[in-house]
Amino acid sequence: MNQNNTDLKKQIIIFFAAAFFFAIGGSVYETIFSNFLNDVCKISDTGRGWLELPRELPGLAVVFMTGLLAAISMNRLGVLSILIYIAGVLGLMFVEPVYGIIVFLMMVVSTGQHLIMPIQSTIALSLGQEHNRGRRVSQTRLVQSMGNIVGAGFVAVYFAKNPIDHTNAITKDFHPAFIFSIIAAFVGAIFYFKLHIPELKKKRAKPILRKKYSLYYCLEFLFGARKQIFLTFGPWVLIRHFERNVSEIASLYLIASIIGFITKPIIGYSIDKLGEKKVLITDAILLIVVCLGYGYSEQIAVNFGYAKYGYVIASACYVLDHLLFDFGAARNTYLSKIIHSRDELSGTLATGVSVNHVASMALPPIAGFIWATLGFTNLFTIAAFLALFIVFAATKIPNKAKLDELAKA
Repeated sequence: MNQNNTDLKKQIIIFFAAAFFFAIGGSVYETIFSNFLNDVCKISDTGRGWLELPRELPGLAVVFMTGLLAAISMNRLGVLSILIYIAGVLGLMFVEPVYGIIVFLMMVVSTGQHLIMPIQSTIALSLGQEHNRGRRVSQTRLVQSMGNIVGAGFVAVYFAKNPIDHTNAITKDFHPAFIFSIIAAFVGAIFYFKLHIPELKKKRAKPILRKKYSLYYCLEFLFGARKQIFLTFGPWVLIRHFERNVSEIASLYLIASIIGFITKPIIGYSIDKLGEKKVLITDAILLIVVCLGYGYSEQIAVNFGYAKYGYVIASACYVLDHLLFDFGAARNTYLSKIIHSRDELSGTLATGVSVNHVASMALPPIAGFIWATLGFTNLFTIAAFLALFIVFAATKIPNKAKLDELAKA
């Protein structure tokens, strides 16, 4: 990077501002989404699983979309992604909750969200150097946590003062949250427009699929399966089984974001000092604990003599699960060390996003069927076995010394 230190710091600040404001908008949408489906759209457990297939389809298509848009500079693509997101949220505000229309608009929102994923990862990695990429990614996630706190805090406070009757809710009840999300996201788009990083304005490599990166793709696939079980059915346990409302879900999201201020820097430091292998193995082991906690929350509470507090254990798992997502930065730093050339980074990240969405699309319908027929306890027991596969895959990552040699090569 040919920028001097002053200009580099300026671009980092602008990027952090863009990530902060889009995180506000995104966290508002994410914290109300499951309640919106349950309260307004009246989605069933099985239907909730099937709904993830079209919602995650844009994630699979990212590899094709970024290829078609390869001539657009990275920051302009960030602006476009956010505008697509805003268009989808606007649509959700002004249409009747007809299933087909809701599915289409969710796909529009999801397209914007998924397009920006490899963009943020690429920019964060490009603003770091070999010795501190883990910290730079964790700093970005820390800034996003600040945005999550603002967004989730707004939802928690607003809906605590304006509770929704979930048996008789309408789309208009969610309008203030949608509007807040749109405004914050638009400010993020303005900051993306102001970014000026010369190396990211070059025409990018098209999506990359190489045998050399097969372990990275495998890790992304397993993460896609793990991610979707918890993003889809973690909140669903709290909403459907424990009857938690919008404000309560947002409060848990807020707690996770606040704790993230402590854990994100620690995770980033751990990636740089301990290496990706140890970090990802630790993540997978903790994930097994979360799986069993979700699935057996009520039984655990009964065993300790507090039967009515099973939701507390499930809520703790929700918070811990959110914190574990930050370990995923190690997958990107692992890729950055084995990448053939810096020009391939964004294309390979885009391919990774699509690979992980193959699992994200395929698994939820199956998981929804398991929930409906066998119950959520068995669903999360199966998820615990999935976490064992993640442990095995993570053991195949070279140790820190070897990866550091590859990064310098």
